[in-house]
Amino acid sequence: MNHILKKLRKEHHYTQEDLAVKLHVSRQTISNWETGRTTPDIHSIKLLTDIYGSDLLTIFDANDPEPHSDEHPIIQNEAVKNDRLTNFFVIFLNFISMFIPLAAILSLYIVMQWREKIPAILFKISCGYLTIISSINVFVLIAVLIYFST
Repeated sequence: MNHILKKLRKEHHYTQEDLAVKLHVSRQTISNWETGRTTPDIHSIKLLTDIYGSDLLTIFDANDPEPHSDEHPIIQNEAVKNDRLTNFFVIFLNFISMFIPLAAILSLYIVMQWREKIPAILFKISCGYLTIISSINVFVLIAVLIYFST
């Protein structure tokens, strides 16, 4: 669907900003739809059909193959490989944070920096988990400092 949205926008001579204003969303939202990161909600799809004067089947045309989908399979495979490597590294950081004090704080910083590179669910789980582990590490350090200072 993402390539169809981009094609329709260009056919109607809209910029992402123009379309965003008409739909009352941000330009980044339009970009995310066109890159396939997110999909429009039903209200936005209805507005898109009204703006473009097309029906839902045009936007959801399953018979229209994505252009250039097999043009550079090596590049696509590298992107998937990099994503898997990034995801594995984030999971590894979560695991190691249990055993190394203060590693969770560094891991949380790394996960926040990689927000756009990892799946949303992994980001949410990692942030929650690492926040809890970081808090526990800080409390343990404070307890140890208090215990040994008296």
